[in-house]
Amino acid sequence: MYLFGDRYTINSGALTLEECAFTVHVTVVSRPTAERGIIDGGSKTFSSDLLGQDGYGLILEYPEARITGLSEEHGTVDFTACARRPAIGERLTVVANHCCPVVNLFNQLVGVRGGVVEVTWPVAARGMKSRASPRKSTSRRPTLSRRRTLTRTTTTTWANAIMH
Repeated sequence: MYLFGDRYTINSGALTLEECAFTVHVTVVSRPTAERGIIDGGSKTFSSDLLGQDGYGLILEYPEARITGLSEEHGTVDFTACARRPAIGERLTVVANHCCPVVNLFNQLVGVRGGVVEVTWPVAARGMKSRASPRKSTSRRPTLSRRRTLTRTTTTTWANAIMH
């Protein structure tokens, strides 16, 4: 959390929003009501850590909005307090409450400066075997880490954490 910064660290006064180097990009995938939106980032993107914060992250484009709930792959956002509201397909930038578990939920981090991707870093210490040497399992069911990898790569690969 000290290397990148997150919402908890910002709210503790240890750094400013401008100093935070860790955000996650998501997309609005549904608008079931005028006040509510669904984003394609859930607990497998943001973790379920609240750390005393109101909601599951800060949406930079809509700071008055509140991420009120998470399923595994989607988040529910309340836009009631916002003067304007996003359209389906709009990309949003979210400062996660706690960056440590969020980093661990992704296979790679993408370093961006001035809107240009400069580097991609693999997250090597997340408890998974490398794809070059898959873990052999004695059961027919995939291991938990393999199932998570399949889910991450098939549904939300675009949601790599973005760093400034």
